[in-house]
Amino acid sequence: MKILSNLLLCALILCAVSSCQKEDTDLPITVEGKWEITAVSCQDGVQTVFENGATRGGAFVFEGQSFSSIVEFKSDATFNGSGNYTKVFSSLVNGTMQNDSFQANDLAYNGDWEKLDDNLQLTHYNIETFEIIELTSNKMQLKFNLNETIEKDQQTITNVGTVFYTLRR
Repeated sequence: MKILSNLLLCALILCAVSSCQKEDTDLPITVEGKWEITAVSCQDGVQTVFENGATRGGAFVFEGQSFSSIVEFKSDATFNGSGNYTKVFSSLVNGTMQNDSFQANDLAYNGDWEKLDDNLQLTHYNIETFEIIELTSNKMQLKFNLNETIEKDQQTITNVGTVFYTLRR
């Protein structure tokens, strides 16, 4: 009889523990909070440069290094970003490989945020939409479709590619 009551007690404890664990995993995971950017990369970039009536361009890739970038998504649907990282940029322009590194400050601005299904929408001067690839309690991976035009020094530079960000709490 004592063995049967011990088995029943063990079964009840096991059910209680497993139901507590299930409750923890069913909690919604939120974007809200402070995140560090730990990785940024683009492996499929295409750059086009228009200058003096001529067009040139080629492929580019980049990787981030030496991160000090933080983004805080607040409960009032605003966000604050700060910091920078070193962007190591390699491009193949008309058959010549060019390497450069410079300071980048992706997401180092303030604005509004909204999570829409599997997307994170950031509004500053314009709206940027990031696809949420992974979101756990301490890690977020985002995909951003880069399509930017830069006007500088009598040049128009267009960059197109897919940028991946990894952030952690």
